[in-house]
Amino acid sequence: MQYIRFLKAPRFSGNTISALITITSDLGESFMHRDSVVIGTVRYKDGGGAAIARKEFTWKAGMRSLKVEIPVRAGAARGEPVVLQVSTSDSATVDPLLGSGINIMSVWSSPFVLKAGEVGERELVERRLNIGRKMHLSVWEETKNSIALHIWDAGVALVAHMARVLSSTRKPDGPQLGALDTLLQGSQRINVLELGSGCGIVGLALSQLRPNSHVVLSDLPLASEISAKNISSHTEISFCALDWDLPIPLDIAAQRFDLILVADCMYNVDAAPALVNVITTLLRVSPRALLTVAHKHRHESEERFRSLLEVFGIVQVDQALVALGEEDDELETSEIELYTMQLNPEAGG
Repeated sequence: MQYIRFLKAPRFSGNTISALITITSDLGESFMHRDSVVIGTVRYKDGGGAAIARKEFTWKAGMRSLKVEIPVRAGAARGEPVVLQVSTSDSATVDPLLGSGINIMSVWSSPFVLKAGEVGERELVERRLNIGRKMHLSVWEETKNSIALHIWDAGVALVAHMARVLSSTRKPDGPQLGALDTLLQGSQRINVLELGSGCGIVGLALSQLRPNSHVVLSDLPLASEISAKNISSHTEISFCALDWDLPIPLDIAAQRFDLILVADCMYNVDAAPALVNVITTLLRVSPRALLTVAHKHRHESEERFRSLLEVFGIVQVDQALVALGEEDDELETSEIELYTMQLNPEAGG
């Protein structure tokens, strides 16, 4: 999957809105390699997001950035806040996650007014996803160089899986994760912890798809601000700062969890022992909890994480491979591994 990102936030000057975009992989290590039509649409922030102005641009293979300039008629919006949507779709105001899915994720700027020199929050952009059952998921992420607070492929894949499972009363199509799917489709209230949550896309989606849940997002303190923004309209989500190298905060350590989520946390394999220690400690308090991992394979050393879990008696229950976006030999793998694990009851101390 590829992501449209703002390198320079939208700015209004001389009846023109300008911005600088790029189209990259989730970690930003590769750029969109083929020609693609990109559409910039200026929309009202409120009132259904009606379009004020639009213009098409062409992303050419080999590009690393593209300047977007959209003329806006004099007096447009009359001081009301607007957003700039950059997408490969001409009409969609939200990206479809299910069905045919998406290959290039759209981006929405922070709101701004059409006033000379006016810009939105430079460091924040919005992603909008249709997650089924007429539900739209809004997730804010940072545009700064820190990739930790961006949306990553594995998180999107796990959200897509949960959406498939919970969007229908019948057995969903596609890959199955028996234990997780049964837990999600159950009627009982569940207590969920996401480790390394970043901007919180997985936990946010779960809370919206399955209201009878309480979700705790956890990450380093640097994720607290973006998490607070994303959970502000959700009553059953909280955030707790958790550094895997430090003792687990009492707010987490004292709880019993039914589900622990880990999405794309092994890009830094040096952190594996600390993360495994946290998971092992939590499972000793909640021995029946289900650990669900979403992982995009990047290098062989990442398998150390799973091996360490097995050393501590945490065994695999289910596994599935989920294709994200279109198959393309010229792009890095779009296949995401999802697997569930549980503490072996016979495992010692």
